[in-house]
Amino acid sequence: CARALEKCLYDHAEGLIVLSERARAVLLGRPAVQRKGTPIIVVPSAVDLDLFRPRTRGAEPRHEPSLVYLGSVGLRYRLDEAGRFVVALQRFMPGTRLTVVSRADPTLVASMLDSSGLSRKSWVLKSLPHSDVPAELGRHDAGLFFLTRGVSEHGSSPTKSGEDWACGLPVVTTPNVSDTEAIVEREDVGVVV
Repeated sequence: CARALEKCLYDHAEGLIVLSERARAVLLGRPAVQRKGTPIIVVPSAVDLDLFRPRTRGAEPRHEPSLVYLGSVGLRYRLDEAGRFVVALQRFMPGTRLTVVSRADPTLVASMLDSSGLSRKSWVLKSLPHSDVPAELGRHDAGLFFLTRGVSEHGSSPTKSGEDWACGLPVVTTPNVSDTEAIVEREDVGVVV
């Protein structure tokens, strides 16, 4: 019923605003949208570029990777899968560490990371005000964004990936998330796992 209503709304709209090029392409494939020539505007999530800027890195000694996971955990947000990625990376770089920046329940965070096999000595949870997030991102080498595949991810625009990129971090992400995979491949700003 909800899907039918959604399709009806798309087909009768005078204009559509979406969060990704992928969502735009899906809607352009609808016969009623094509027939009417419905205008579709893409407005991806915005990042405050005055706040989120690359950190100037001086000559720093080599260190093991420091990864950061920013934002929500649980349901579609797969911190457990991100933890499994860190465990796999630790086979090659044993000192790899993960910082989770989230206001999520610490018990949930610990449970998800415990289920991944990541040692509690290998990660830390920080709950920070938004204004402190850019400085925290600047302390790390890459951002992690792992999302469960679902019906709606083509229409999303993950702000956390944009914030990582704005701070100069590559993003390690799962496939099929909005325009993220295409951006990573086109701009060489991360990896899709």
